[in-house]
Amino acid sequence: MSVGAFLITFREVFEAAIIVAIIIAYLRRTGREKQVKDVWIGAALSVGVSLLLGVGVLKFYGGLEETELFEGVASYLAVIVLTSMIYWMATKGRDIKAEIESKVSTAIAPACLISFTFIVVFREGLETVLFLTPFMTQDLSGTLVGLVAGLVGASILAYLIYGVGMRINLRRFFYYSSILLVFVAAGLAGYGTHELIEWGARKRDSVLGGRLGGATAYDLGGDSK
Repeated sequence: MSVGAFLITFREVFEAAIIVAIIIAYLRRTGREKQVKDVWIGAALSVGVSLLLGVGVLKFYGGLEETELFEGVASYLAVIVLTSMIYWMATKGRDIKAEIESKVSTAIAPACLISFTFIVVFREGLETVLFLTPFMTQDLSGTLVGLVAGLVGASILAYLIYGVGMRINLRRFFYYSSILLVFVAAGLAGYGTHELIEWGARKRDSVLGGRLGGATAYDLGGDSK
């Protein structure tokens, strides 16, 4: 099992679960219980689109010739987004509940609520696909195991908190999980650098080989007459 894939999936799925729980809690508190089904519709659509996106990425990767370049760029892109997400959660995460409730208060129509839920949950799904892409190119089976384990673990934790009422310090949870994700980002940066170096070396050898292969050989020591 890929530990990095597990940590990323666990964190992203748990964040998505928190968002859904905040929306549902606000709807019930404001007497809009009938619209809870719209939240589940939006969440289900976002999960479906995220899965299709993941399959599309794998199909795209399978048809590439420059795999090292793709893996290197994907790793660096994942590092950039991952560190940005960690920074955003550290600086803006405390206001996420008020921001979501403000948006939900104006999303009165079912289509608006479905669209809003889809967007906020799909953002987590998109990040998950983006972060897991470098892992999938290295070890697909291990990544899938880590993905499933992270999904199950985050779902259980979310149920214990919002279904059973278990108390947990979410700020401390996100703080320590962010530290672990920093190490994951460092590993992705190292892997991306390795793949880009390999791609550069292969391109250099290809260019040099083409030049030598097209050179004309001259016999400087020909027979004298």
